[in-house]
Amino acid sequence: MAKRIVFHIASLRGGGAERVFVLMANELASRGHDVTLFTWNAQGPNAALRSPAVHLVDFDLPIRGEGYGKWETLKGIVRSAGLFSRLAPHAVYSAPEFANLVVALALLLARSRARFFPSFHAAASLPS
Repeated sequence: MAKRIVFHIASLRGGGAERVFVLMANELASRGHDVTLFTWNAQGPNAALRSPAVHLVDFDLPIRGEGYGKWETLKGIVRSAGLFSRLAPHAVYSAPEFANLVVALALLLARSRARFFPSFHAAASLPS
């Protein structure tokens, strides 16, 4: 049975986590699942890696420096909750840490029953 799966990453800029999520979304879509890649801003080099089989939801929120700002973040949380209510996903994956917090709040606001898989992506530090 195909599952409705959402991958949330704040933007497609950057490197590791963004690339991993796009590739994971592509693979699950190729296996017949209904996969949505959900971003607050889909600009960035990883956008070109997305398979046409993966639905893209882009809120197109403006990025200011390294973030979105307070009002855009609040707007993004409310819009995210609405999206989760409409999509009614079985599973939601998110990264990095800030996105994990935002998605947790949005899922609570949406009263979603989705399984939530927050993730942490960072290089392990090595002792010197």
